[in-house]
Amino acid sequence: MKVIVVGFPKTGTKSIAAALSLLDYRVYDILEHFLYHGKQWNKLLNKGGCLQDLKDMYQDVDAVVDAPAFYFWEEILQAFPDAKVILNIRDELSWFASWKKQINQDNITTGLKILETFSWTGWFYHEFVVDFQRVIHGFKRSYCPWQRIVLNEMIQRRNYRQHNAYVMQKVPKEQLLVYKVGDGWEPLCKFLGKDVPDTDFPHKNKNASFYEDALDNHPLMKKMKTEAWCTAIVVTSIGIICGYRIIQRRT
Repeated sequence: MKVIVVGFPKTGTKSIAAALSLLDYRVYDILEHFLYHGKQWNKLLNKGGCLQDLKDMYQDVDAVVDAPAFYFWEEILQAFPDAKVILNIRDELSWFASWKKQINQDNITTGLKILETFSWTGWFYHEFVVDFQRVIHGFKRSYCPWQRIVLNEMIQRRNYRQHNAYVMQKVPKEQLLVYKVGDGWEPLCKFLGKDVPDTDFPHKNKNASFYEDALDNHPLMKKMKTEAWCTAIVVTSIGIICGYRIIQRRT
């Protein structure tokens, strides 16, 4: 583990993940956390764990971004004490407006909800999201994929302030970069000891389109789609067989 990105969602996490990938880091974002370590995170979020769990999970990973890793940054840093820490921030009001937009978009992303309903991997992914949202953000949700999330602005903004203040207080100064994605390549590359790439700094998820984009190309979503099609085929086949038998009895 070389880099721990500890900023809240909607502080440029997807852009930083893309930037780190361009700098040749192996990056785990939210979908990778579930795809490769879903069972371990289920244990950590519900029963607890130890530093060795995190060492085993991320020993071959260069950088972690987004939930649930950003919230457990202190434990990850204890497991990998030489890692550098990036606290990505933005203005609090701007952050909450963007966070609210993301949640509202997630509420109406029908494609994802269908996959979470009809794919067994999708169902477990939804359970994973509900668990870390409960632990990190204080959301009270059932495990129904179609339940809408309603944000408490006061609590969300307080959590955001407290998290940022705690990171800046606890991380050794020489290991910490407080960063805004608008600052571009220079401070990031200087902090990481990397050459500045000859390309524009990436800007991802600008319109809360993360899940819509992932539905088309991410391996996890492709797996969910395959499973959902299998479910649809099985259900349709059962329906046809039952319908045929009912017709046969009537004739």
